[in-house]
Amino acid sequence: MRRGRLVSLALPPSTIVLLAFLPASRAAAEPPMTQLTSDNDKMPDWSPDGSQIAFMRQFDMEPPTTEIFVMPAAGGPPFLAISGAGIDRDPSWSPDGTRIAYASDRSGNADIWVVPAVGGTSTQLTTDPAADVEPTWSPDGTRIAFSSTRAGTYDIWVMPAGGGPATRLTTDGYNDVGPDWSPDGTKIAFSSNRAGTYDLYVMPATGEPQALQLTNSIDQDSHPAWSPDGAWIAYTVQAGFRSDIWMLPADGGQATQLTTHPSLDMDPAWSPDGTRIVFSSSRVPPPALWVMDVSAVAVEASTWGEVKARFQ
Repeated sequence: MRRGRLVSLALPPSTIVLLAFLPASRAAAEPPMTQLTSDNDKMPDWSPDGSQIAFMRQFDMEPPTTEIFVMPAAGGPPFLAISGAGIDRDPSWSPDGTRIAYASDRSGNADIWVVPAVGGTSTQLTTDPAADVEPTWSPDGTRIAFSSTRAGTYDIWVMPAGGGPATRLTTDGYNDVGPDWSPDGTKIAFSSNRAGTYDLYVMPATGEPQALQLTNSIDQDSHPAWSPDGAWIAYTVQAGFRSDIWMLPADGGQATQLTTHPSLDMDPAWSPDGTRIVFSSSRVPPPALWVMDVSAVAVEASTWGEVKARFQ
């Protein structure tokens, strides 16, 4: 796998332009980790106070059905937060911890909904005939970014947290998916296939055209997740029939592989204190939720070999 940040130089036309990929690193061993669930569970998201984890559970039935559950972050029985026929997916906690946004086709179309975090009646926020999925709250709780096919391909859009007119943020004509806000609310990370395969990008929360490409890979980079301090982005790297969790500095640099098991590790989400990452893994079938301790992971990130950072 070729990993790292693509670095380009704007030089006069007569000058040869050099491209460089910063080397990747791999942890000597996987960080300590614990299995939290044993069912078909994916798409976890940590509550703002760190006490609970919302996730999607898939049931083997026809037609396919998924529902949103909430469980103690330390493990234990979950409770059913969102129930209904069809597909409920992409749970996202509001910053104040009182609500969970999610995507659902319960209305006959993929739309964004919101429900009290303790369960209860869901409210539909979008009604566009296109597919609206992957909601994520702005840090101040006033806006929700999401992926939508309203313009044909998937783009990143943003709307008021209570619903209302949505604004298109990406306009490149390729698939832009998986938005995640930076902790200070000024940027949005996302995955796009505009360069061929899916890579990670960061843009101002106001939208393009100022999008910075963070990775350039022959693999598929997706599901970016900002660390609470804004310094790192964890993400999924899929190569063939396996995927792993990686992380890299939020402004680009050396990427570090966190999981190395020959299975499907995906959908990372940080704990609010930045010490743990919950993710979905098929290492013990079926896919289940695992949490790893990244507080002792040391990463040396270099931009042209000068900047070093440590996460410990």
